[in-house]
Amino acid sequence: MCFLDKPATAALVTDPIGRGRFRVLGVRSTGRVALAGSGVAKGDVIEFEVAATDEPSAHPLLVRGTIAPASGEMRIESARVDPAFSGAQQARRRSPRAVEPPR
Repeated sequence: MCFLDKPATAALVTDPIGRGRFRVLGVRSTGRVALAGSGVAKGDVIEFEVAATDEPSAHPLLVRGTIAPASGEMRIESARVDPAFSGAQQARRRSPRAVEPPR
């Protein structure tokens, strides 16, 4: 279900790794991986954790939560956005250009 009036710009992809565990990737429409994490099925609930990668445009974040597939309920247990970019991100970010004001 999409609540936006714009097309999706990313997709979450899962890859099972055994014993109810799986990897999670958040892939942008450009093909770049912006989120990476893992999850595990525990009874009727799926627990997950995803974090931003070191992609230059990704703000450092970490999200932990659960999903109940039967009801579709998703709970965000914690979400943290760090205002500082990692050293790798900072090194790859584009520098702002000086723009001349209109005359």
